[in-house]
Amino acid sequence: MSPPVMSPSPSPLLTASTTTSIPPPSLTPQLTNLSNTSNIVPPVTTELSLIQINSDRPSAVPSPSTTSPPSSSSSSTTILLAVLCSVVTLAGVAGIYFFVYRNTAFISDYEASIVASETPCRRSSFAATMGASHYEDITTTTIEINPKQLAYVKVLGIGSMCQVWLANWSPNPAMDTTSVAVKRLLPKRRNDHDVCTFLGDTRLLAVLRHPNIVAVLGLAWHTKVHIEVVLEYMDGGNLRQVLSTTNPLSMGWLDSKQEIAMDVVDALVYLHQEEIVHQKLAAETVLIHTGRRGIGAKLGNCGSMYRQLRPTSSSQRTTLSIFSPKLSPDEAHRQLQRRKWMAPEVLRGNEPTRAADMYAFGVLLSVLDTHDDPFKREALDEALILQRVSLGDLRPTLSLLCPPFIHDIAQRCLDVSPELRPTALVVAGWLRTPGLCSPSFVSTSVVHTRRGSLPLSASSSSYNGSLPSLSMGRVPSKAEAAYNVL
Repeated sequence: MSPPVMSPSPSPLLTASTTTSIPPPSLTPQLTNLSNTSNIVPPVTTELSLIQINSDRPSAVPSPSTTSPPSSSSSSTTILLAVLCSVVTLAGVAGIYFFVYRNTAFISDYEASIVASETPCRRSSFAATMGASHYEDITTTTIEINPKQLAYVKVLGIGSMCQVWLANWSPNPAMDTTSVAVKRLLPKRRNDHDVCTFLGDTRLLAVLRHPNIVAVLGLAWHTKVHIEVVLEYMDGGNLRQVLSTTNPLSMGWLDSKQEIAMDVVDALVYLHQEEIVHQKLAAETVLIHTGRRGIGAKLGNCGSMYRQLRPTSSSQRTTLSIFSPKLSPDEAHRQLQRRKWMAPEVLRGNEPTRAADMYAFGVLLSVLDTHDDPFKREALDEALILQRVSLGDLRPTLSLLCPPFIHDIAQRCLDVSPELRPTALVVAGWLRTPGLCSPSFVSTSVVHTRRGSLPLSASSSSYNGSLPSLSMGRVPSKAEAAYNVL
C-alpha cells in the first residue's frame, strides 16, 4: 500500500505574509514559485520588499496641484523686490545729490564739491534781483574770477553771516600764485535777501580806492546764491591778535603804534570825505600787514559802511536793549563786545555819524595803549557798563605808559558830546606832529578843533611819569550814588 500523498503544508512565514498583506493578483504566481524553490529569499526580506512596493505605488501618480502654484508665487515676489530696490536706489541717489548741493561748505574737500555739483552762473541773472544800479557798479568795478583758479587753504574767521578763507589764486599758469582772502556767505545765509545784502555791501566796498582800506580783487560766481568776494590778504592778522601776543613794553608807540593809528585815521579821513560811516571800527576790523616800511594797518570789514545821506529809520538804529534771540552764544558775545566801541548817542538809539567813528577811534587808542579790551578792568556787569557809557558816565582808561599827547587826543575823541569831538582830518594832523610819542616831547602849541582853540593842560605838555590832568576814568555824575548801590 502506497503511503498517502500529503500535500506540503505551507510555510508559517509565508502564511503569515499572505494573511497580513494580500499581494496584488499579478504577483500571486511569482510568490507561489518563490515558495517552492530551494534558493528562496528570506521571508522577512520578501515581506519588506512587498510592503515597500505597496507603499510606493500610490505616490507614483504625480499631483498637478503641488507644482505650479509655488512657481507663480516666487515669480511675483521677485518682481516686487526688484521694483522696491529700484525705488530705494533712486531715492538714495537723489537724496545724496541734494545734500551735497545744499551743503557744499561743510565738505572738507571744498574744491571737489563745487566743481562736481555746481553749474557756472552768469552775472546777468542777478540784474533783475539786485537792481540796475547795483549790478552796474559791481560789473564795472570788479573782475570775474574763475572759482577753479582758487585753491582753498584754511578758514581764517567765521562771523554771524560770513566766513573768510585763506586761498591761493592762480590767474594763469604763467603768473605766480597770490595769497588772497575769500569771503563768502554761510550756507544758512544763502538766500535771496542775504545775497542781495551781501552784494550791496560789496558794491560799496568795490568802489573805494585807498591804500589803507582792504581792496576787492574780484568776485567768484558759483551759483545764484553762492558768491565769493576775493580780497587782498593781510599776513599780520587783525589788531586784536597782534596785541594779544605782545605787551605795552615790547610794542611801544614809537615802534609801531603811532603808524597803526595814523593808517587808521587816514582811512577814516577818506571815508568821511566820501560821506561814508564805517560803524564797526574795532580791533578786529583793523588788519595788519608787514612791508618794506615796517608794520602797517588797513581797515577791513567795511561791508557795514553806508553813505550818510539821510537819517536811518528807527528799525535800523542800534539801541541798548535790542538783542536778537536768533544769535548763538558766540555771536551774542561778539555783538556785546562790539557795543563797547559804540558812542554814547548810538547806544541811546541815535544814528551812527562820523562823530561816532571818532569816538570808536578814541577807544582804539585806549586798546592800543593797554593791550586789553575796553572796560576789561571794570568790576561791573556788561549791561551796566553799556548803560553807564550811554549816559556818558564811563570812559575807557589808559595806562601810565601812554604818551601825554596821545592821551589828550583820546580824551578829545571820547567826549560825550558829538559836537566836541575832532574830525578825522584834524586828528590826522595831530598824529603827524614831529616827536609826538617821544618821552622828551614838549608841546607849546595849541590843539585846534572845529569849535575853536582848546589848549592842552600844562601837565600834558611834557612827560613827567604821571597821568595828565585830564582823567580818563569814571566821570562824576548825579547818578553815581545810584550806580554804586546797584
